[in-house]
Amino acid sequence: MFPYSIQIYSCENMLKLLPLNHFYDVLNNEGDYFDNSSTLCYGQIASVWGHYDKFLRLCKKIEYKKRNFSHIIEQCNQIHQEKICEYLKYWLREQIEDIDPESSNVSSLIHVFNLLFGTITHDKCFYDKDKFSKFNFPLKKKFFDYGENLESINNLGKDLKDLNGSFYCTYITDAVQLYNEKILTDTCINEKCDYYDELNKFKNKYNEYRESLIKKCGYILPCLKSSTTKHEEACSPVEGNHEYLINVDKEVSEYADGNHGVSVSSIITPIILVFGITFVLFILYKFTPLGSLLRCRIIQKKKVGYNTHEGTNHMLHDSEEVSSNFNKEQYRIKYHSEQNF
Repeated sequence: MFPYSIQIYSCENMLKLLPLNHFYDVLNNEGDYFDNSSTLCYGQIASVWGHYDKFLRLCKKIEYKKRNFSHIIEQCNQIHQEKICEYLKYWLREQIEDIDPESSNVSSLIHVFNLLFGTITHDKCFYDKDKFSKFNFPLKKKFFDYGENLESINNLGKDLKDLNGSFYCTYITDAVQLYNEKILTDTCINEKCDYYDELNKFKNKYNEYRESLIKKCGYILPCLKSSTTKHEEACSPVEGNHEYLINVDKEVSEYADGNHGVSVSSIITPIILVFGITFVLFILYKFTPLGSLLRCRIIQKKKVGYNTHEGTNHMLHDSEEVSSNFNKEQYRIKYHSEQNF
């Protein structure tokens, strides 16, 4: 239980190193919160609707964050100005989802948000009710986060395999697997899907950064599927492995022999294949139940061969010579005694 808790804590910390999740973390910080709000929230949140106390507290929290927004931006200075509003709205919607997205107090809360944050950027920041009032918001936010974090992970500028056991590479692989799951089940195929835009944004960013991320992770990352049988054009499958795919045109360099036109890879590949198969068979033989079974069979065959050889010798030694006088003529008869096995 304890090691698992450490692992979860470590993963959360790794995500908080990324600008988006760091921004969420700062907004969720209750350590610097105190109730010093005006009457704005009391006049907007109605006590007759459900979860009044929770919505009132969230409203006060929004008001407090607005008053201290300059300090928040200082802590999150890696975020581009044009992304702040979008991050805010996703954060707010998640807070609403945790309380009750169907409550009548949601409209009042959105009104307070628009009043407070409508002027934080040059383009103004208003909550888009139609965009965020979706049944599949958790998936919408998940793909949004994946897309934003992909860009941030790519910008880390270091080998990802050296960071906490390739945590970010596993995070990316999980994102691709979720994307492919939705594509294979035709769950989100057009604009009627609640998270269609986020799905496509993630796809475009992944295809853009995949080659760079492969170099940082040190191994081939999965390709996105475009249907049940096809992958995105940027990828083509590795033979014998349908899970991990490689971009043949960009990621495989062949150096041709000028005299014979034979590529180095075409010579090396069979050699590597033979060594690979030999290594796998050795592992199977030495360390698996299959190897134990084969060794037993070989020993049994050796024993059978040995016993057969010994039996033949005994039969020859047990041969007897019989002399018989028949009509005064001598006959010499040689025979093998029978052996029962």
